[in-house]
Amino acid sequence: MQILETIAQNTGLPVTGHAFDRVLAAIAATADPWEIVDLADQPFNLTVEAVKVLADEGLVRFEDGRVYLTESGQALIRKRGIVPTRLLRCPACGGSGVQLQDLQPAYEIFREIARDRPKPSDEFDQGCLTPLSAMRRVALMKQRGDLVGKRVAILGDDDLMTLAIGLGGQPKEIVTFEIDDRYVQFIRHHAERLEIPCRVYSFDLRQRLPEDLFAQFDTFLTDPPENYAGLFLFLERGFGLLKPGDGQAGYFGMTLTESSLTKWARLQQWLVGEHRVVLTDLVFEHSEYENWDFLLESIRSDVEPYTHFPRVNWYRSSFYRVETLEGFEPDNPSFEGTDIYSDEERLVYSKEVAKRTSNPTERR
Repeated sequence: MQILETIAQNTGLPVTGHAFDRVLAAIAATADPWEIVDLADQPFNLTVEAVKVLADEGLVRFEDGRVYLTESGQALIRKRGIVPTRLLRCPACGGSGVQLQDLQPAYEIFREIARDRPKPSDEFDQGCLTPLSAMRRVALMKQRGDLVGKRVAILGDDDLMTLAIGLGGQPKEIVTFEIDDRYVQFIRHHAERLEIPCRVYSFDLRQRLPEDLFAQFDTFLTDPPENYAGLFLFLERGFGLLKPGDGQAGYFGMTLTESSLTKWARLQQWLVGEHRVVLTDLVFEHSEYENWDFLLESIRSDVEPYTHFPRVNWYRSSFYRVETLEGFEPDNPSFEGTDIYSDEERLVYSKEVAKRTSNPTERR
Protein backbone atom coordinates (compact mmCIF):
# COMPACT_ATOMS: atom_id res chain seq x y z
CA MET A 1 0.00 0.00 0.00
CA GLN A 2 1.49 3.33 -1.11
CA ILE A 3 0.52 5.20 2.08
CA LEU A 4 2.46 2.73 4.22
CA GLU A 5 5.51 3.05 1.96
CA THR A 6 5.36 6.84 2.19
CA ILE A 7 5.15 6.80 5.99
CA ALA A 8 8.06 4.34 6.20
CA GLN A 9 10.18 6.37 3.77
CA ASN A 10 9.54 9.65 5.58
CA THR A 11 10.22 8.34 9.08
CA GLY A 12 12.81 5.63 8.55
CA LEU A 13 10.56 3.32 10.58
CA PRO A 14 8.97 0.05 9.41
CA VAL A 15 5.19 0.36 9.05
CA THR A 16 3.00 -2.75 9.12
CA GLY A 17 -0.61 -2.97 8.05
CA HIS A 18 -1.52 -3.66 11.68
CA ALA A 19 0.25 -0.49 12.87
CA PHE A 20 -1.53 1.57 10.22
CA ASP A 21 -4.89 0.09 11.22
CA ARG A 22 -4.19 0.97 14.87
CA VAL A 23 -3.71 4.61 13.87
CA LEU A 24 -6.92 4.54 11.81
CA ALA A 25 -8.83 2.98 14.72
CA ALA A 26 -7.56 5.73 17.03
CA ILE A 27 -8.62 8.46 14.58
CA ALA A 28 -12.04 6.80 14.31
CA ALA A 29 -12.33 6.92 18.11
CA THR A 30 -11.32 10.52 18.85
CA ALA A 31 -10.58 13.84 17.15
CA ASP A 32 -8.05 14.82 19.86
CA PRO A 33 -4.60 14.49 18.24
CA TRP A 34 -2.89 13.56 21.52
CA GLU A 35 -5.47 10.93 22.37
CA ILE A 36 -4.82 9.51 18.89
CA VAL A 37 -1.17 9.01 19.86
CA ASP A 38 -2.23 7.42 23.16
CA LEU A 39 -4.73 5.03 21.57
CA ALA A 40 -2.63 4.06 18.55
CA ASP A 41 0.17 2.48 20.67
CA GLN A 42 2.75 3.23 17.98
CA PRO A 43 5.92 5.35 18.02
CA PHE A 44 5.01 9.03 18.12
CA ASN A 45 6.73 9.87 14.84
CA LEU A 46 4.99 7.03 13.02
CA THR A 47 1.56 8.12 14.26
CA VAL A 48 2.08 11.81 13.50
CA GLU A 49 3.49 11.07 10.04
CA ALA A 50 0.51 8.79 9.37
CA VAL A 51 -1.85 11.62 10.30
CA LYS A 52 0.06 13.98 7.98
CA VAL A 53 0.04 11.58 5.03
CA LEU A 54 -3.66 10.83 5.53
CA ALA A 55 -4.31 14.58 5.39
CA ASP A 56 -2.18 14.91 2.24
CA GLU A 57 -4.28 12.14 0.67
CA GLY A 58 -7.56 13.83 1.64
CA LEU A 59 -8.52 11.08 4.10
CA VAL A 60 -8.51 13.33 7.17
CA ARG A 61 -8.89 17.07 7.66
CA PHE A 62 -7.67 19.41 10.39
CA GLU A 63 -9.95 21.89 12.12
CA ASP A 64 -9.27 23.91 15.28
CA GLY A 65 -6.37 21.65 16.23
CA ARG A 66 -8.39 18.45 15.84
CA VAL A 67 -8.35 15.56 13.36
CA TYR A 68 -11.48 14.43 11.51
CA LEU A 69 -12.06 11.69 8.96
CA THR A 70 -13.32 12.89 5.58
CA GLU A 71 -15.89 10.93 3.60
CA SER A 72 -12.99 9.23 1.78
CA GLY A 73 -11.40 8.43 5.13
CA GLN A 74 -14.60 6.94 6.46
CA ALA A 75 -14.81 4.82 3.32
CA LEU A 76 -11.27 3.57 3.96
CA ILE A 77 -12.24 2.69 7.54
CA ARG A 78 -15.18 0.63 6.28
CA LYS A 79 -13.11 -1.02 3.56
CA ARG A 80 -10.43 -2.14 6.04
CA GLY A 81 -12.99 -3.25 8.64
CA ILE A 82 -11.67 -0.86 11.27
CA VAL A 83 -13.47 -0.65 14.63
CA PRO A 84 -12.85 2.50 16.72
CA THR A 85 -10.54 1.85 19.67
CA ARG A 86 -12.32 1.66 23.02
CA LEU A 87 -10.65 2.33 26.35
CA LEU A 88 -11.56 -0.39 28.82
CA ARG A 89 -9.22 0.48 31.69
CA CYS A 90 -10.42 -0.47 35.16
CA PRO A 91 -11.89 2.68 36.76
CA ALA A 92 -10.71 1.61 40.23
CA CYS A 93 -7.02 1.02 39.47
CA GLY A 94 -6.54 2.79 36.11
CA GLY A 95 -5.25 -0.43 34.60
CA SER A 96 -2.39 -0.68 37.09
CA GLY A 97 -3.70 -3.83 38.79
CA VAL A 98 -3.30 -2.36 42.29
CA GLN A 99 -5.21 -0.11 44.67
CA LEU A 100 -3.58 2.18 47.21
CA GLN A 101 -5.61 1.18 50.29
CA ASP A 102 -3.10 1.44 53.20
CA LEU A 103 -0.85 3.70 51.06
CA GLN A 104 -3.50 6.43 50.87
CA PRO A 105 -2.01 8.54 53.71
CA ALA A 106 1.44 8.33 52.11
CA TYR A 107 -0.06 9.29 48.76
CA GLU A 108 -1.71 12.41 50.20
CA ILE A 109 1.63 13.62 51.62
CA PHE A 110 3.49 12.74 48.42
CA ARG A 111 0.96 14.52 46.20
CA GLU A 112 1.46 17.76 48.11
CA ILE A 113 5.25 17.49 47.86
CA ALA A 114 5.09 16.81 44.12
CA ARG A 115 3.20 20.06 43.48
CA ASP A 116 6.41 22.01 44.12
CA ARG A 117 8.93 19.78 42.34
CA PRO A 118 11.31 21.37 39.80
CA LYS A 119 9.96 21.70 36.28
CA PRO A 120 11.15 18.99 33.85
CA SER A 121 14.11 20.00 31.68
CA ASP A 122 14.75 19.07 28.05
CA GLU A 123 18.50 18.96 28.81
CA PHE A 124 17.99 15.66 30.61
CA ASP A 125 14.95 14.35 28.69
CA GLN A 126 12.75 14.65 31.78
CA GLY A 127 9.04 13.95 32.16
CA CYS A 128 7.28 13.25 35.45
CA LEU A 129 4.89 10.53 36.51
CA THR A 130 1.62 11.70 37.99
CA PRO A 131 1.74 11.32 41.80
CA LEU A 132 -0.96 8.63 41.55
CA SER A 133 1.06 6.56 39.09
CA ALA A 134 4.18 6.93 41.23
CA MET A 135 2.37 5.61 44.30
CA ARG A 136 0.84 2.79 42.25
CA ARG A 137 4.39 1.73 41.40
CA VAL A 138 5.15 1.66 45.10
CA ALA A 139 2.07 -0.51 45.69
CA LEU A 140 3.10 -3.04 43.05
CA MET A 141 6.72 -3.19 44.22
CA LYS A 142 5.63 -3.58 47.82
CA GLN A 143 3.15 -6.32 46.90
CA ARG A 144 5.93 -8.24 45.13
CA GLY A 145 8.11 -8.14 48.25
CA ASP A 146 10.77 -5.83 46.85
CA LEU A 147 10.60 -2.82 49.18
CA VAL A 148 9.98 -3.63 52.85
CA GLY A 149 13.33 -4.00 54.61
CA LYS A 150 15.20 -3.87 51.27
CA ARG A 151 18.06 -1.77 49.95
CA VAL A 152 16.64 0.03 46.93
CA ALA A 153 18.58 1.85 44.18
CA ILE A 154 16.91 4.47 41.97
CA LEU A 155 18.53 5.53 38.71
CA GLY A 156 17.25 8.98 37.73
CA ASP A 157 14.48 10.49 39.83
CA ASP A 158 12.54 13.40 38.36
CA ASP A 159 9.52 11.24 39.37
CA LEU A 160 10.48 11.61 43.06
CA MET A 161 10.24 7.86 43.60
CA THR A 162 12.76 8.20 46.42
CA LEU A 163 10.15 10.10 48.41
CA ALA A 164 7.23 7.94 47.30
CA ILE A 165 9.02 4.72 48.32
CA GLY A 166 10.31 6.31 51.50
CA LEU A 167 6.80 7.34 52.52
CA GLY A 168 5.03 4.11 51.63
CA GLY A 169 7.49 1.30 50.97
CA GLN A 170 9.26 0.80 54.33
CA PRO A 171 12.71 0.24 52.77
CA LYS A 172 15.86 -0.34 54.78
CA GLU A 173 17.68 2.24 52.66
CA ILE A 174 17.31 4.08 49.35
CA VAL A 175 20.26 5.23 47.27
CA THR A 176 19.42 7.54 44.37
CA PHE A 177 21.53 8.58 41.37
CA GLU A 178 20.34 11.81 39.73
CA ILE A 179 22.16 14.04 37.25
CA ASP A 180 20.03 17.18 37.79
CA ASP A 181 21.17 19.06 40.90
CA ARG A 182 17.75 20.71 41.26
CA TYR A 183 16.20 17.31 41.95
CA VAL A 184 19.13 16.22 44.09
CA GLN A 185 18.60 19.17 46.43
CA PHE A 186 14.78 18.87 46.37
CA ILE A 187 14.83 15.18 47.27
CA ARG A 188 17.49 15.62 49.95
CA HIS A 189 15.49 18.42 51.58
CA HIS A 190 12.24 16.49 51.82
CA ALA A 191 13.91 13.18 52.70
CA GLU A 192 15.64 14.82 55.66
CA ARG A 193 12.41 16.52 56.74
CA LEU A 194 10.47 13.24 56.54
CA GLU A 195 13.31 11.15 58.05
CA ILE A 196 13.52 8.91 55.00
CA PRO A 197 16.63 6.68 55.10
CA CYS A 198 18.27 7.64 51.83
CA ARG A 199 21.38 8.95 50.14
CA VAL A 200 21.10 11.02 46.97
CA TYR A 201 24.10 11.33 44.66
CA SER A 202 24.62 13.87 41.89
CA PHE A 203 25.76 11.38 39.28
CA ASP A 204 26.01 10.80 35.52
CA LEU A 205 25.27 7.12 34.91
CA ARG A 206 27.70 7.03 31.99
CA GLN A 207 30.39 6.90 34.67
CA ARG A 208 31.27 3.64 36.38
CA LEU A 209 29.39 2.93 39.60
CA PRO A 210 31.26 3.71 42.84
CA GLU A 211 32.90 0.53 44.10
CA ASP A 212 31.27 0.80 47.53
CA LEU A 213 27.81 0.72 45.91
CA PHE A 214 28.44 -1.85 43.19
CA ALA A 215 26.48 -5.12 43.74
CA GLN A 216 24.96 -4.03 47.04
CA PHE A 217 21.19 -3.77 46.45
CA ASP A 218 18.06 -5.91 46.53
CA THR A 219 15.99 -3.83 44.11
CA PHE A 220 16.49 -1.20 41.43
CA LEU A 221 14.03 1.14 39.72
CA THR A 222 14.54 3.33 36.65
CA ASP A 223 12.71 5.09 33.82
CA PRO A 224 15.41 4.92 31.13
CA PRO A 225 15.76 6.99 27.97
CA GLU A 226 14.34 4.85 25.18
CA ASN A 227 16.94 4.92 22.48
CA TYR A 228 18.86 1.64 22.38
CA ALA A 229 21.98 3.02 24.03
CA GLY A 230 20.04 4.72 26.82
CA LEU A 231 17.93 1.65 27.54
CA PHE A 232 20.87 -0.72 27.76
CA LEU A 233 23.02 1.73 29.74
CA PHE A 234 20.43 2.44 32.45
CA LEU A 235 19.47 -1.21 32.79
CA GLU A 236 23.10 -2.35 32.84
CA ARG A 237 23.71 0.13 35.63
CA GLY A 238 20.67 -1.21 37.46
CA PHE A 239 21.92 -4.78 37.17
CA GLY A 240 25.34 -3.58 38.33
CA LEU A 241 23.78 -2.39 41.57
CA LEU A 242 22.05 -5.70 42.37
CA LYS A 243 23.63 -8.35 44.58
CA PRO A 244 24.90 -11.50 42.84
CA GLY A 245 22.72 -14.59 42.80
CA ASP A 246 18.99 -15.11 42.70
CA GLY A 247 16.04 -13.21 44.16
CA GLN A 248 16.89 -9.57 43.39
CA ALA A 249 14.44 -7.46 41.37
CA GLY A 250 14.65 -4.73 38.72
CA TYR A 251 11.82 -2.42 37.66
CA PHE A 252 11.63 -0.06 34.69
CA GLY A 253 9.14 1.74 32.50
CA MET A 254 8.97 1.54 28.72
CA THR A 255 6.53 3.10 26.26
CA LEU A 256 5.15 2.30 22.84
CA THR A 257 5.15 6.05 22.14
CA GLU A 258 8.95 6.13 21.86
CA SER A 259 9.70 2.44 21.27
CA SER A 260 8.43 0.07 18.60
CA LEU A 261 7.67 -3.58 19.27
CA THR A 262 10.90 -4.34 17.42
CA LYS A 263 12.77 -2.44 20.14
CA TRP A 264 10.76 -4.21 22.84
CA ALA A 265 11.70 -7.56 21.29
CA ARG A 266 15.39 -6.68 21.10
CA LEU A 267 15.35 -5.52 24.71
CA GLN A 268 13.64 -8.68 25.94
CA GLN A 269 16.10 -10.85 24.00
CA TRP A 270 18.98 -8.92 25.57
CA LEU A 271 17.51 -9.29 29.06
CA VAL A 272 17.30 -13.08 28.97
CA GLY A 273 20.23 -13.62 26.62
CA GLU A 274 22.85 -11.46 28.35
CA HIS A 275 21.73 -11.69 31.97
CA ARG A 276 20.52 -14.42 34.28
CA VAL A 277 17.12 -12.79 34.75
CA VAL A 278 13.49 -13.66 34.06
CA LEU A 279 10.65 -11.29 33.14
CA THR A 280 7.99 -11.83 35.82
CA ASP A 281 5.63 -8.87 35.33
CA LEU A 282 4.67 -6.57 32.46
CA VAL A 283 1.75 -4.28 33.29
CA PHE A 284 0.63 -2.63 30.06
CA GLU A 285 0.36 1.18 30.26
CA HIS A 286 0.62 1.06 34.04
CA SER A 287 1.97 4.60 34.42
CA GLU A 288 0.66 8.01 33.32
CA TYR A 289 2.81 11.13 32.93
CA GLU A 290 2.06 14.81 33.38
CA ASN A 291 2.45 17.04 30.33
CA TRP A 292 5.75 18.92 30.32
CA ASP A 293 6.19 22.59 29.42
CA PHE A 294 8.81 22.14 26.68
CA LEU A 295 6.83 19.47 24.81
CA LEU A 296 5.96 21.53 21.72
CA GLU A 297 9.52 22.85 21.46
CA SER A 298 10.96 19.34 21.35
CA ILE A 299 8.77 17.70 18.69
CA ARG A 300 8.17 18.21 14.98
CA SER A 301 6.09 21.28 14.12
CA ASP A 302 4.96 20.47 10.56
CA VAL A 303 1.63 18.81 11.45
CA GLU A 304 -0.87 21.45 12.58
CA PRO A 305 -2.82 19.55 15.29
CA TYR A 306 0.47 18.81 17.08
CA THR A 307 1.31 22.50 17.42
CA HIS A 308 -1.38 22.78 20.12
CA PHE A 309 -0.54 21.90 23.71
CA PRO A 310 -2.41 18.77 24.89
CA ARG A 311 -5.47 19.12 27.08
CA VAL A 312 -5.19 15.55 28.39
CA ASN A 313 -2.44 13.34 29.79
CA TRP A 314 -1.54 11.14 26.84
CA TYR A 315 1.94 9.76 27.54
CA ARG A 316 2.00 6.36 29.29
CA SER A 317 4.53 3.65 30.00
CA SER A 318 4.27 -0.05 30.71
CA PHE A 319 5.93 -1.31 33.89
CA TYR A 320 8.43 -4.17 33.71
CA ARG A 321 9.67 -6.34 36.57
CA VAL A 322 12.60 -8.75 36.18
CA GLU A 323 14.06 -11.07 38.80
CA THR A 324 17.57 -12.45 38.97
CA LEU A 325 18.22 -16.20 38.78
CA GLU A 326 20.93 -18.37 40.29
CA GLY A 327 24.23 -17.54 38.61
CA PHE A 328 23.43 -13.84 38.09
CA GLU A 329 26.57 -11.68 38.18
CA PRO A 330 26.55 -7.84 38.08
CA ASP A 331 28.97 -5.88 35.89
CA ASN A 332 30.29 -2.31 35.92
CA PRO A 333 31.35 -1.33 32.36
CA SER A 334 32.23 2.19 31.18
CA PHE A 335 29.79 4.14 29.01
CA GLU A 336 31.75 7.39 28.65
CA GLY A 337 30.62 9.47 25.66
CA THR A 338 27.47 7.42 24.95
CA ASP A 339 24.51 9.28 23.36
CA ILE A 340 21.67 8.19 25.62
CA TYR A 341 18.86 10.24 24.12
CA SER A 342 18.41 10.08 20.33
CA ASP A 343 16.96 7.76 17.71
CA GLU A 344 14.14 7.87 15.14
CA GLU A 345 11.52 6.58 17.57
CA ARG A 346 12.16 9.23 20.22
CA LEU A 347 10.10 12.38 20.63
CA VAL A 348 13.24 14.51 20.90
CA TYR A 349 14.52 13.22 17.56
CA SER A 350 11.44 14.16 15.58
CA LYS A 351 12.85 17.49 14.34
CA GLU A 352 15.35 15.46 12.33
CA VAL A 353 12.50 13.28 11.09
CA ALA A 354 10.60 16.38 10.01
CA LYS A 355 13.70 17.63 8.20
CA ARG A 356 13.91 14.37 6.23
CA THR A 357 10.19 14.59 5.46
CA SER A 358 10.49 18.08 4.01
CA ASN A 359 13.68 17.28 2.06
CA PRO A 360 13.36 14.04 0.05
CA THR A 361 17.11 14.03 -0.71
CA GLU A 362 17.76 13.31 2.99
CA ARG A 363 15.39 10.37 3.19
CA ARG A 364 16.80 6.94 3.86
